[in-house]
Amino acid sequence: MASRMVFPQEVVQQLGQKCPSQMNDDEFAEMLTITPLLEQHKFFYVNTMYGGFTNYPITRGHILFEGRFEDLMSLTRVRFLRVFEKVRHISRMASRELEVERCGLACDGSRYISLIPLHGLAKEWKPVIFDEHEFHDTFPGYLTTKNGPVIDDATLVATQSRIADVSRIKKPYDNHFDGDLYPLDQNVFARLVRGEVPQWRIWEDNTHIAFLTPYGNTPGYTVLVPRKHLASDIFGIDSHDYYDLVSAAYTVAHVLKKAFGVARCGMFFEGYEIDYAHVKLVPVHSDGSRFMHMGKPNSFYEKYPGYLTTQLGPMPFDDDELVRMTNIFRDSLEADKTPTGSNSNANNSNRNSYGVRGNEDNSSGQSITAATRLTQGFPGHGSNLKHEEA
Repeated sequence: MASRMVFPQEVVQQLGQKCPSQMNDDEFAEMLTITPLLEQHKFFYVNTMYGGFTNYPITRGHILFEGRFEDLMSLTRVRFLRVFEKVRHISRMASRELEVERCGLACDGSRYISLIPLHGLAKEWKPVIFDEHEFHDTFPGYLTTKNGPVIDDATLVATQSRIADVSRIKKPYDNHFDGDLYPLDQNVFARLVRGEVPQWRIWEDNTHIAFLTPYGNTPGYTVLVPRKHLASDIFGIDSHDYYDLVSAAYTVAHVLKKAFGVARCGMFFEGYEIDYAHVKLVPVHSDGSRFMHMGKPNSFYEKYPGYLTTQLGPMPFDDDELVRMTNIFRDSLEADKTPTGSNSNANNSNRNSYGVRGNEDNSSGQSITAATRLTQGFPGHGSNLKHEEA
């Protein structure tokens, strides 16, 4: 098996240091004197966004997309889905090149989307739990998947009622479950779909349900799940199921925005607390004065700690390493575009009902991954970047 990507130890130690506790969000924003995504670190360009390795990562291979739009939920549904088509393709390439089991997604509803490699995980799924809790009534400059303290039932019921006024969901709920293992599937999300456990459901359609979690870290923190048991690696599920889930997330996010009168709604793909596909949707409670894409920096970590965050890392990463990684990913993208004998109409014929391609299983066929090439010192090339339609 190829060796994993290795970074100079002094760089890892430096990044592992937290910024001084007295540094506030405004001071950190001022510290980012140029941008969290420099031109020499970009490897991906389409009409609606570009992406590359942020120079302020929270872990190795942290990819940041910046949209050419005001915020994510301002997009039409079709353009929203096309953005997530591209993100999915890059996530699969990143998993392959960085030799990780999966990538997580973190977005605060702005024009920035973080794709975060989850390092240090075994191939066999096991829960990874972060024990520290936090709660914020208003947006502190970032969103996170850390659990909050248990919310009392009265608060949950009141919040549920507020959202239901917008979603128009009514009892009795539709508790049909599409899984083949019923009633053997005792996963808590399967049981929630079937109405077997107490819940605060706020939205449903024929294929998905959404409910409040009693462990939310901000008011209205919502979990969206499909009615059938899909693996928790959202980027790895079947294309049709993926686009259905992302489209449902778009719908629920707009319900939450209207219910709370907020301008943004964040999204997370993670999946290491419960092994069942789910999207976490987080209303951003802010008057707009705190709408920064980065809050106070998070510490750098070598292994996935059991939570995701929209925060960036504590200090700039080694530029030479980022440039080498960027060149490798540019090469891989170019290889993915190379025809392999299929007819030229394949991409068009493979578009689904949402108007986006239904199959993103492209593989470059390269035997040397980015992890190996960085370890062995093989430089990447691929300086010719091509702009695609999004």
